[in-house]
Amino acid sequence: MLVALGRDLAEGGNPQRLAQQMAAEGTPEAMWRFLVSLVRDILKREQEKFTNGFRDRVGSRAEALGFSDWSALFGPREQCSWLLSEALGTPPPSVPVSHELAARVYPPGRARFDPTSPPRGPPGGLRPPL
Repeated sequence: MLVALGRDLAEGGNPQRLAQQMAAEGTPEAMWRFLVSLVRDILKREQEKFTNGFRDRVGSRAEALGFSDWSALFGPREQCSWLLSEALGTPPPSVPVSHELAARVYPPGRARFDPTSPPRGPPGGLRPPL
């Protein structure tokens, strides 16, 4: 959160000017816009951290299977789905996988990520990000 706040302050100038701007607008909508921008920044940072670590771990195998769309992994919507699943104690979210990649990685008949049924590969398979 502090990193996100720091980035926001860096983009908007100094904290005093930001505080004055927030006070001048003085609306709940302005506060929500500020908080939403912080959350978006946090989600973007977490996506970058996850993607970089995941790519370091499985990049050569993924690329050998024809996968190259690293920016599509662990986006804000997926992160929020995992967070809600954990917070509410509901089943983990399903994560869509392209049919072509699923055919290469998952056993026949399974076209979506399921943390209880790891893909073919080394023992242990892939684990959910949380």
